[in-house]
Amino acid sequence: MNPIEELIVEGRLKEALKELALKAPANLKSDVLNLQSRLSRLEQNEMLGLLRHDDAGIERRNIVDATLKLNGMANAEAQPGAGTTSPVGPPTPVPHAPTKTKILFLAANPDNETRLQTDREYRLLRAQLERGSQRDAFDFLPPQFAVTITELVRAMNDKPNIVHFSGHGETNGILIATEDNKSQPIPLPALQRLFRPLKGVTQIVVLNACYSAEQAQEISKLGFYVVGNNNPITDPAALDLSEGLYNGFGEGKSFEDAFNDAMIVVLTRSTDQAPIIEVWKDGVKLDL
Repeated sequence: MNPIEELIVEGRLKEALKELALKAPANLKSDVLNLQSRLSRLEQNEMLGLLRHDDAGIERRNIVDATLKLNGMANAEAQPGAGTTSPVGPPTPVPHAPTKTKILFLAANPDNETRLQTDREYRLLRAQLERGSQRDAFDFLPPQFAVTITELVRAMNDKPNIVHFSGHGETNGILIATEDNKSQPIPLPALQRLFRPLKGVTQIVVLNACYSAEQAQEISKLGFYVVGNNNPITDPAALDLSEGLYNGFGEGKSFEDAFNDAMIVVLTRSTDQAPIIEVWKDGVKLDL
């Protein structure tokens, strides 16, 4: 058993790939780099809770298999006379490009409601994420700033992993926009149907709106982490929450650790608003 195989047996896959990158011939280095990217993305998605345990195990085994195959090819090329004969067996498959975590930002600012800083919130959270060391693990889907119900349904077809809504909310639902930019509540049964097809795909939902805790509780029954507010929340506090949360995501933190960062910001700048913010999962309010 060679050193790279020993590292894999010991469960030290990242170190095995580093060793392989050092010894691989030039024609195999890009394949090794792709495997390193896949492993990094896998670990990132595991931290964020974006992969089921079984799916994560399958991807890790695929990376191990590809690593062993590349190691064998590298060893063969290092032997005397390597390259003088054609390789035996099928070609090594090109590793898949790593999958990024997709973020969908939704907002509504109806003309008949108080103006909110939804544009600023989007710029702020995106800037925080892009400053992080793990920014390349994320991809922003086209944002919707005056989202109507048909645009909302269409946007969900992109299968986002994180859904962030910024806007108004009432006791009977969060408010989106009509075609003439007037307020339109989404009733809870419609919201449940909207998210039901995303079970197992979407992992985090942020309802950064007033009176959104009831909606958060219901959506969370699909297995999502859902942030909601049990009372009206001020615009500055909503911005603080987003700033802290996406700062954490940008550094590759899990949802719970990123939410902790967000609450540090809220407790410092908008102390009285902290008790309003809740997190739900599987229909249960979490003590985070």
